[in-house]
Amino acid sequence: MDSKNNFLVVLLGVISIICLVVTIFLLDQNSKLRQEVITTSIQKIKVIPSITINPSRVPSPSPSNTPSVTPKAVSVLTVYFNNTNLNPNARDCAAVYPVKREVPKTSTPLNNSLKLLFAGPNEEERQQGYVSLFSDETKNIMKSVSLKGGVVYIDFQKPDFLKAVEAGANSSCGSAQFWAAVERTALSVTGVKTVLEKNFSLDGSKSAFQDLMQ
Repeated sequence: MDSKNNFLVVLLGVISIICLVVTIFLLDQNSKLRQEVITTSIQKIKVIPSITINPSRVPSPSPSNTPSVTPKAVSVLTVYFNNTNLNPNARDCAAVYPVKREVPKTSTPLNNSLKLLFAGPNEEERQQGYVSLFSDETKNIMKSVSLKGGVVYIDFQKPDFLKAVEAGANSSCGSAQFWAAVERTALSVTGVKTVLEKNFSLDGSKSAFQDLMQ
């Protein structure tokens, strides 16, 4: 019985020694493999040379090559026209509606606003339903305009004003539209307080204007 026990002890000791040797061998092999992998990776790494830029050699933008853009100074003026979509069949003869126009900055907004009015709606506005007694044929009907104490004085010239009359400016409904468009356009200008028919003239004659508009 003692012999058997001794044999088993010796056998277990031998097995332990074999396991220890195998473990040491495997660890050594893994160590060598890792070393080979690291060595191979280092060999594959390419060293990229650094590039140094000399700031003195970098061209700076020339001011002359950069065009300066000066924003345009503009004025927004308002003119009034009838509109067939908003006022079908001219149900209200005096109905007029505002249209904004952007123009170069002006020191005479009243003069410019009335000139725009007397030239009538442009193509884009006509497509939106805006209509008027005024058109390209009447753009020169105004000889002069002045503003005194907030009161507007307009002098028309006969040859061109007759074209507005032919378009119906002296008819019952046309006259109402004429006055509404002129009055609302003039009153949209800062400083204008009063627009009266008695302050309008034709070639310098107030009575001539009154006779033509009757």
